[in-house]
Amino acid sequence: MKSRSSYPLKENQAHGILASRLSCSLVLGFALVIPGTGASIAQCPTPSFGPPTIFPAGDGPQALAVGDFDEDGTPDLAEANENSFDVYIFLGGFNLVPVPFPTGEVDPSGGLAVGDFNGDGHLDLVVSGGFFHPLVLLLGDGRGSFGPPTGVGGMSGISVAAGDFNSDGTDDLAVATSDSVSILLGPSLTGGTFPAGGRAFTRNSIAVGDFNGDGDLDVVVTNPGSDFAGNTVLVLLGEGTGGLSDAASFTVGANPASLVVGKFNADNVLDLAVLNQDASSVSILLGDGNGGFVPHATLPGGVEWIAAGDFNCDGNLDLADTVSVSLGDGTGGFCPFTPIDVQVNSHSVAVADFNRDGKPDLAFAGEGGDNVEILLNTCTAPKSGFKVLRDLINGLPDTALKAVGLRSAMLSVLADTETANASGETDEAVRKLQNLRRHFDGCPPAADTNDWIIDCEAQVRFRTLLDGLIASLGG
Repeated sequence: MKSRSSYPLKENQAHGILASRLSCSLVLGFALVIPGTGASIAQCPTPSFGPPTIFPAGDGPQALAVGDFDEDGTPDLAEANENSFDVYIFLGGFNLVPVPFPTGEVDPSGGLAVGDFNGDGHLDLVVSGGFFHPLVLLLGDGRGSFGPPTGVGGMSGISVAAGDFNSDGTDDLAVATSDSVSILLGPSLTGGTFPAGGRAFTRNSIAVGDFNGDGDLDVVVTNPGSDFAGNTVLVLLGEGTGGLSDAASFTVGANPASLVVGKFNADNVLDLAVLNQDASSVSILLGDGNGGFVPHATLPGGVEWIAAGDFNCDGNLDLADTVSVSLGDGTGGFCPFTPIDVQVNSHSVAVADFNRDGKPDLAFAGEGGDNVEILLNTCTAPKSGFKVLRDLINGLPDTALKAVGLRSAMLSVLADTETANASGETDEAVRKLQNLRRHFDGCPPAADTNDWIIDCEAQVRFRTLLDGLIASLGG
């Protein structure tokens, strides 16, 4: 059985979640500042979602998590209920009555982590029960069912996140306790127990990602302090063997309560969005590629939980909280939060393509009425121009390309196409773009030697914009 590693933080430093260039307004220090495009708030579109669909949940819905638990290719939803002491599993399509799986004596008031913790190829769940209950493991069978709850070494904790911290192909668990971050290594999960220790303090505030580009997973946690007056997040860089570096601190707003990792500008480096509960704001920190983060913007608003997805089909990541959406402009700027039709008293939000139409949808867990709400995304890709594609190509790092010379090749094709279109040869322009499109035909790109962009996220963004341009020319 693999051992546990625990990395002390400074006093009060644990509180740990985990995830076309539209011109939107960027908010810095609560003053509206327009990015270099000269955009205004009026240019921020309204997010588009279908009518809400409400499903009955358990007693006291709290956290949500997404995974393909029955392995049919459609995202499923796990929802934890603090009063009925169970987790509901909503299988994709939501046509079946959700199935509850008991968590024993554990009140699942904290977070959920999804991963293959015992190495059998099926997704499992770790359920956190807050300060007074230990973590429990529910082993998945790959058919949408889970086994009985088993303790995770008697460890308590609210904030949990899954990731492979020692690159052995099996998921491990990161847990933020009252004074440390623990890494619990798999795959030795016989009996469903981890080597563990410490206690978690809050929820929704630990996440993982490769922040310095070395191929090893790192950890970030919020740090509101024991009195909830703190204003930092802490980054602990992974060593590739399950170890973590000393924590580095980065300033955000008062009482950071939730965070999400994503690429919010075009440099292909992971960034952070942090919801600050007492400041009623969201801090945007741009990654520097070396494990550090630079304060970039402060967005007024943000309620309880923050998540990310491309909600208006423009190829840029946007933000969602439990009541609204903020659209991103692809440079780290965001539109003001716009209310959406959330009818449940939501405590959490999850993002997934629940109806498999290629668009990220939203799920909310609501206490009071004890319901789960689904909002299906109805956005359409905006028409994009040649300049948008040129800007994206020029902004790609060399590591996103299969070969450095392909940047010039793509720009040359765009220049020839733009010339043909300006000369009235629209059919020829469309033909050239469709030929270019063949070099961006799916993810993961590493499986296809024909792909010119080998970073999957960058390829999806480019392909979305290219498809929009082809459509705008009648192709």
